Amino acid sequence: MNAPVKPHLIHIGPMRQESESLLKHIALPSLVIAPMPGRLTFKGMQDTLKHISAVIAPQGGEATCYRYNMPGFDSLAPATGLKSLYPGVAETQRKPVETQLLNELVSEYCPPGALMAHLVLEQPEQALSLLQAWQEEGLMDNLEGLFVRTSPISLYEGMPTQAEIIAWCQKYGFDTSSEKIDPDSNEDPEFILLEFKRNVLHVPLKAAQEKAEMLKQECDSLKKKLSEYEELLKKNANQLSEAAAALRETDAHLKERTKQHDEKSLQVENASNECATLKQQLSEKESTITQLRKELTSQQQNQEAIQSRFEALESKLEGKLESLLEEQRSYIQQTSNALGQHVTRVAHKQRDERALTHYFQHGQKPVSTELDPGYALALLEKYHSKSYDVVVVFGSAATTELLAKAEVSTHENQSQLMLEDQPNDAVTPSENDLPTSIISIEHLRSQCAAIIKSLEANNCRQAVNVVHAPWIECKYQDKTTLFYSSEATLKRLGQWLPDGAKILVVIGPPLLKVNSGIHDGLSELLQYLPTQELDIVMEGLSNSLENELKTDWSSLLANRQRQAEWHHLSCSLELRVFG
Repeated sequence: MNAPVKPHLIHIGPMRQESESLLKHIALPSLVIAPMPGRLTFKGMQDTLKHISAVIAPQGGEATCYRYNMPGFDSLAPATGLKSLYPGVAETQRKPVETQLLNELVSEYCPPGALMAHLVLEQPEQALSLLQAWQEEGLMDNLEGLFVRTSPISLYEGMPTQAEIIAWCQKYGFDTSSEKIDPDSNEDPEFILLEFKRNVLHVPLKAAQEKAEMLKQECDSLKKKLSEYEELLKKNANQLSEAAAALRETDAHLKERTKQHDEKSLQVENASNECATLKQQLSEKESTITQLRKELTSQQQNQEAIQSRFEALESKLEGKLESLLEEQRSYIQQTSNALGQHVTRVAHKQRDERALTHYFQHGQKPVSTELDPGYALALLEKYHSKSYDVVVVFGSAATTELLAKAEVSTHENQSQLMLEDQPNDAVTPSENDLPTSIISIEHLRSQCAAIIKSLEANNCRQAVNVVHAPWIECKYQDKTTLFYSSEATLKRLGQWLPDGAKILVVIGPPLLKVNSGIHDGLSELLQYLPTQELDIVMEGLSNSLENELKTDWSSLLANRQRQAEWHHLSCSLELRVFG
């Protein structure tokens, strides 16, 4: 007695989200054949599910397994288009594996009478060759549902494309299904699991065609026999009566066969008409399905557009709210920092004013309050600690008055610069030369007169030589700038100052407001004071001008091979050029 027929679902290849959904959805005993079943989880699936570790091939034997750094993409063929589809995929290992035949595994692990009713094929590199082999072996005769993983392009060497798979399936009675395997799946449309269903008309039509072909062959055979009989009658006149009897018998048999053939032909014609009717009905249903698909696609597009606008609006509102909160936090932080800095500056200024007031004898304050107290105190300490041979001030009346008062207060009657150990051929200064310790250079006569008047009022006139030097045009790095016409003054200093003499140079801010003419100052000083040690202090520089000045002057010093150092003196920038 034959065993009862038991439909089964066969799954071949790695498990993916759609595969698990199919195993849960199709309530049939299932056999899962995967390369590495130990990594699979079958929580919530039917108890009749079996899984084994094996690699399926059209012909059993040894093959090479290619492993990659992404799970689910191992194959029996090297990857080609897969690396373009997923740029991160890389081969990690090659090893030989023993492949097996599907019919042997089904006979071994499925009960007697089991037939393959549903097939899930997750082995895209050999999908077509496997389907062809199983079709020849008859394993697919009872197949109702077929699921094949494929792609529009060939992802592995020798892999069939999606179009080739569809064409083969349609040829053997399988039509593509439009149903979504797993609505919640986020599968890649370029690497999709296609569903095929058996065409109900395929088997009857195929049987009718086979019967028609058989009858046609039988008719042809009878016709051939009739021709042979006729030829035999012509050649054997003596056997005419026997041949006539045989011919009549053959003719009767032929008529019977012809009648049967006509009946079969009528059946085939009726089947063909019925098939045409069913095809027309199917076409009408497909047209209706296509129209419904269009309407569904339109609704999905409208829903996606609404969702996109909603997300954009939500993102915009979140960004605006975050921006407002960030601005508020920044404003609070800046206000707090500004308040702290203001309190710190006020405290430092009060401290420096007290120190500067105490610095002078008799508790007198400096003659000008334009300078920052911290800067004034630092400049005075530098002035007395270095014992400069001479001080040159460009365009800073407040600095001139500060240093003049310090000079008078410290040295009292010592106002003349004493030159010692000069060589015999040194130039003797005349009354028009520079006999004082401080040289103040201004570009306006009115400013010179104002400085002289202020110095006389504070009894400091004897310490300062005030020089009028208007601004003139200078060429600096192919640019026309302005600087003081101090060539004669600097040249005279260079004549009577010894090599290595210490010179303090202060450059005030007036020229910065015109055209940044301070850039040419270092070139003038190096030209006429080439062997002296220079401490150059720049007042009132902005951060951008400070960076630009450092770059230009460092390049000039490097070209002239002069050693120098940059320092910050309170609120000013200092360059120390060694002799």
